[in-house]
Parts: sequence; structure tokens; C-alpha cells
Amino acid sequence: MTNRRNYRITTYQQAFEEVLGIAFDERLKKFVTGLEKDGHTEKSISFAIWRTKDELEKYASMLFEVGFDNFLVVLKNEICKYSWTKDDPRWEKYKSNKERDIKINEYAKKMKVNDFVYFVQGENGGSIRIGYTINPTVTLKSLQNGYPDTLKLLVVIPGSEDKVLEYFNKFSKYKLKGGWYKPVKEIFDEIETLKAIYNQVEVIKC
Repeated sequence: MTNRRNYRITTYQQAFEEVLGIAFDERLKKFVTGLEKDGHTEKSISFAIWRTKDELEKYASMLFEVGFDNFLVVLKNEICKYSWTKDDPRWEKYKSNKERDIKINEYAKKMKVNDFVYFVQGENGGSIRIGYTINPTVTLKSLQNGYPDTLKLLVVIPGSEDKVLEYFNKFSKYKLKGGWYKPVKEIFDEIETLKAIYNQVEVIKC
């Protein structure tokens, strides 16, 4: 898994030769020129190659077997996962997430505590996650990875690990797996009570 904190790849030369170990030749120059015409930039394309290098390296090491044209198909698909044109609809989701993060961080700062208890559920329903965190924003992003539905934060309150254990015991008969629980009225009633106590009436989506 690549570490985004160490991201320093910003040019085609770096992306193809240093990351993938293949020469940035005329064929690849023609390829990226086509992507640029679609609205991608050298920096975003290079970042996307670095970001998906684990997958791309498999194909780059087997160019002879898979063929260059097939490699370009895979390359374009992987690049488009993380390189967005200015009119890409994913920017709206990105902006929404940034606004959510700001709200959560402002809330955490306002409460002047370092420990939180949260209740999270998928946008389309399903089980409810109850947990403890010192950083709600990071935890929500982590939970979203691999989760099939868009998650939403039902409520987040000041609370220690002991407080989470209280909820685990209180709702033990509804427990599914890990910190996930059945979406029953008793839990929703608790959430509404907490929202009223802590003045949280707005649902913040992950």
C-alpha cells in the first residue's frame, strides 16, 4: 500500500521511470497528451500513477505478455481513479467531504476535549457503528474505506473508551460484529437524545 504522506511524484519522468520503471517514450508521450486534451494535468496524472503503482507495477512488469495497447487501457483506467478533470462530478463529493471535515473539526475544538464517542450508519440504512476515537475525521475516513455505502455520522459526543463500553453493554443484545449493531429504535432514541443534549441537529456525511 502506498503512503500518501511520502508523495513527491509530480512529473511524467518521475511517474513512469522512477515509479513504474519504464521509459517515458514517444508512445507514452502521445498517451498523456491525449489525457491532457481531456482536461487532466501532468501533476494529477503523475500523482495517480504513483497512487495506483501497486496495481500498475504488475502490468508494467509483464508488458511483453499483456501487450502495450492492453497496458495503456489498464493505465488509463487506473489514472482516471485519481486524476480528475475540472468538470468531474467527484469534485462535488470532495468539496462536500471537506466541508464535513471542517464542521467536525470545529465541533471538536469547541468541545475542548480529546476523546469522542460516535454513532455512524450507511446513508441507505443498515447497521450502526458505535465507537471511540481521538480524531473523528480520520476515523470516519478509515471506516469509509471498503464500505459499500456512503457513511453518515449520526452523532459524535465527548466520551472516553469507558463510555463506549457502557453503550456496548447497554445495546449488547443488538450486537452484530465488532462495533456494529442492529439499527433498532432503542439506539435511534439514544442518538436523538444525544443530538438534543449536544445540539447536533445536522447529519454530517462521510
